[in-house]
Amino acid sequence: MFAALFTLTAQWATVTGIAAGTTVADLYLVPAIDGSTFPDIDTTSGSSYVPFTMRVGSFVAPKAPSAGTNMTFQSNSVDLFPVLYNVYIINRSGQTMSANWTLKALAAAAQYT
Repeated sequence: MFAALFTLTAQWATVTGIAAGTTVADLYLVPAIDGSTFPDIDTTSGSSYVPFTMRVGSFVAPKAPSAGTNMTFQSNSVDLFPVLYNVYIINRSGQTMSANWTLKALAAAAQYT
């Protein structure tokens, strides 16, 4: 078993409509099952579509953010297979995220003593 946690750090210049409980982004992991071929997805700006079966979680605002201030969001634990993944974040906040957003992953293999 292999699992990971994901942390998204983001900020917005405008925070209109982002209140506590708002889903700010969805996290998708798209696997290359054969090690090199990824399925087709649509990354068209404003109408991106990744199959819902690839969605592994959402980042939800615990409170309304302040404009120009970093906020950190965390995912639940995600089970992973030992394959290559392309990672996609779809912004659901209704506002443009600043260019300096980051996504970090902390991976852990099941180890017991």
